[in-house]
Amino acid sequence: MFYIPLFLLAILSVGCTSGKGPFAAYSDAVSPEKLGAGTFSADGVQWNNVYVAQTGEWYFTKMEASASVIHKMNEENGTFSPSEALPFPAGSPHSDVYVNEEGNTMLFSSLMPEHAQDTVTDWNIWMSKRKDGSWTAPKPFFDKPVEGNQFYPWLTDSGNLYFAITPHGSSNSDLYVAPYVNGEYKAPRALTSVNSEHLEGDAFVAPDESYMIFAAFDRQQNLGRSDLFISFRKKGSWSAPVWLGETINSEGYDGSPFVTKDGRFLIFTSSRGSTDENTFFNHYIIPLEIDKYRSK
Repeated sequence: MFYIPLFLLAILSVGCTSGKGPFAAYSDAVSPEKLGAGTFSADGVQWNNVYVAQTGEWYFTKMEASASVIHKMNEENGTFSPSEALPFPAGSPHSDVYVNEEGNTMLFSSLMPEHAQDTVTDWNIWMSKRKDGSWTAPKPFFDKPVEGNQFYPWLTDSGNLYFAITPHGSSNSDLYVAPYVNGEYKAPRALTSVNSEHLEGDAFVAPDESYMIFAAFDRQQNLGRSDLFISFRKKGSWSAPVWLGETINSEGYDGSPFVTKDGRFLIFTSSRGSTDENTFFNHYIIPLEIDKYRSK
């Protein structure tokens, strides 16, 4: 979940050359460019970046009058349709959407009560499956309760689930992984080599778990309120995070990273250009060179 009033969409229209994908126009960018300037990126209160190449769909979270809502758009020939809200239960905020590459499994965070006797108001991870073209009524993802507020779920090819946990009564979150072993999820483990005494969240994890990109606050190299960092997985352990640098990061809030399936582009959300009195967010895109961070 984007942190502060991180609540961020309208219509996205991105031109491209047929057969080269919807982001081909940004192939030569040397600094982050607004994705769909004036339409998709329109100084709004919205966040998340999930593009499902197989189905040509874009998913994100948008703040509406009373709560945050998950939206989607369809892409065809490089043009994205007007966004539509997904028909999940109204009244409770839904956020931090993840959709798998096949486009048939969705995870997200929500304040919905987990059962009729649930008296604890907290964020939990929910799951919906797509059947006959429609998303089914969401159900809690975990069979057993997980303590704390849970944000920004991300599944990998192994079935492992990465997400952030903010303990009750705290505003500080850390990154965790719930290992998927023999058909069930084990207790979440903190990523101690990645976490710090400050806030970490918004983790995009590569499908093969070879790297993750996440947002962090108050690190030694932070340029802004939150910056993007990368960590590599080597022999089962996560490396010390590497700052993505001042070309990508800004003096504002940078988060919600997403790497396209072909690995060519980093898409993220940023508040650059806004102020504390009028904080808004836009979506940015830049070609990604993963290897240049490996030796740092």
